[in-house]
Amino acid sequence: MAGATVIHQLASLLKETGDGQILKGSSHLALTGTTLKLVTDAIERIERKVPEDRDASANGSASQTTLSREVVFLRDFFLRVPAVKLNKLPDHLNSVVDLSLFKSLETLSMKRIPVSHVVGLSGVREQCKKLSCQNCLVDIKDLLLSCGADNTGPLSWSSLVDLDLSYNGIPELNESLKLCLSIQTLDLSHNQLVSDETGLQHLPHLCALNLAYNKLESVPKFNQHACLCLTRLILRNNNLTVLVGQWVSTIWLCHSDTLVPQTDLMFMYRNRTFETPAGR
Repeated sequence: MAGATVIHQLASLLKETGDGQILKGSSHLALTGTTLKLVTDAIERIERKVPEDRDASANGSASQTTLSREVVFLRDFFLRVPAVKLNKLPDHLNSVVDLSLFKSLETLSMKRIPVSHVVGLSGVREQCKKLSCQNCLVDIKDLLLSCGADNTGPLSWSSLVDLDLSYNGIPELNESLKLCLSIQTLDLSHNQLVSDETGLQHLPHLCALNLAYNKLESVPKFNQHACLCLTRLILRNNNLTVLVGQWVSTIWLCHSDTLVPQTDLMFMYRNRTFETPAGR
């Protein structure tokens, strides 16, 4: 049985290396959405059939008993994992990716998994410190406000300091960012942003911001306190014509990724030629 084979291989691997690397936070637990669904479905079956005796099997066979033990091991292991990487939605379009097993999660990275198919985000929101979602969403409200398929109300991501939303189709920012007041590092590169009038003003502790490879025509407005914190702003490959707004101590614009002093800025790689406003 394919599912049993996957569970056996995963349990064997984690028994050998998991305690020393994954549970101590030196490595991420990397899973496909399909593998995670196999495990969560197996856990559900075990708990439904034998809620009191987790080592017993449904039919008493030795193989089923072994499988049950491996499933319970994975359940207990997932409860303690601090960092997870998930890639690719399960093949079935109606399937969901369930994060409810990860009670200790502080770092979450997802690629090619629509947030509308993710449940359990609200359960990790309070303690999550680092969140990355690539090719997962178009509207950031679906992630920050609704928590994917949980469809929750506006609750704070109080511990979140590092947010990576690069490589999505985001056309604009919105007030859902005010749920993430602690963010220090924000990556919004490779999206469809044209302008931002209010979203970034909700982030008073922002230190590093990547807006490269968008369609921006002007530099966004920042929170007044963030102007004192922001030390790196990446703007290359946009449609900028005028550099206005608050200045930061270091602006990273060149194709060579060289840090350029603000007083030396005269052009932006693959942006249009621009002039600094009078008096700057």
